[in-house]
Amino acid sequence: ILANQFLSTNAFLMLKVGAGLFMMVITNHIIACCWYGVGSFGDAGSSSQSWLHTAQLDSGDFGAAYAASLHWSLTQFTPATNNIAPESPLERVFALVIILLAIGVFSSFIASISSTLNMLRASRVENSKHYSKLFQFFNERNLSVNLYGKVKKLLRNEHLVVRVQEAEAALIEKIPERLKIQLHMEMYMPTLLSMKIWPKTKMSDVEYFYSNVCHLAISEGLAKPGQDVFMPGTDCKDAYILESGDMFYLPRQGRSFAKERG
Repeated sequence: ILANQFLSTNAFLMLKVGAGLFMMVITNHIIACCWYGVGSFGDAGSSSQSWLHTAQLDSGDFGAAYAASLHWSLTQFTPATNNIAPESPLERVFALVIILLAIGVFSSFIASISSTLNMLRASRVENSKHYSKLFQFFNERNLSVNLYGKVKKLLRNEHLVVRVQEAEAALIEKIPERLKIQLHMEMYMPTLLSMKIWPKTKMSDVEYFYSNVCHLAISEGLAKPGQDVFMPGTDCKDAYILESGDMFYLPRQGRSFAKERG
C-alpha cells in the first residue's frame, strides 16, 4: 500500500525486484541453518559421518561452517558448482527435498523477475516515445522552452499513484444502499463536522440530515500536483473542501497567472 502511494511505476518495479531478491536470501538463510543442523545431528552420532566431518568443519569456526552451508543452499537454486555433498541418509533425503523445492521456487522467481524487467523496459520505451512526440510538437511550432519545461514538469506528476477512488472499486456498487450510506458517513463525517458551521445539537436529532448530506451531496475528488481544479470565468457548480494538501489560486494578469496560496 505504501509503495503504491508514494512510489512511481519504475521505482515500484525496482522495489519488487529487490523484494524478490531479499526473499530469496532469507529463504536460503533458513535452508542453510537447517542444513547445518542436519550435519551437526549426523556428526553427533558415532556410526555415520556428516558433510561437516567430510569438509573438516565440525571442529572449526562457526562462521566458516555457516558460509559453507549458505553456499550449498544457494547452489541448490542455481547451476553453480559445489564440493559439499550429503554423506548420510538423512542428509540425502533433506537434499532431495530442497532440490524439489528449488525447482519450483527458482523457476517462479526467474519468471517473476523477467516479467518485472520486461514491464520496466516497456514502460521506459513508452514514456520515451511520448516525450519525444511532445518535444517534436513544441519544436515544430517554435514554442517557448519555458512553456515546454512547465508542461514536462507537470506531466511527470501523471505517473504518481493516488489512492483508489470509489468509482474504481467496482464491487462497492454491489453492496446494499444502507451500507453505502454508512460508508459515506464514515468517509465524509469527520470533514463535515470540522467545518464548525453546524448548530450544536445532539447527533441523534440530526443524524438523518447528516447521513443524507454525506450520501447524496458529497463526493470525493483527487487532484494531482499542478492539476486545475477549476478555471476562472466558469460556472460555479461545486463547493470544495480541502481535506489535505495545498491549493493555489492563480488570478489572471494579462497572459500569465500569479500564484496566491490558498
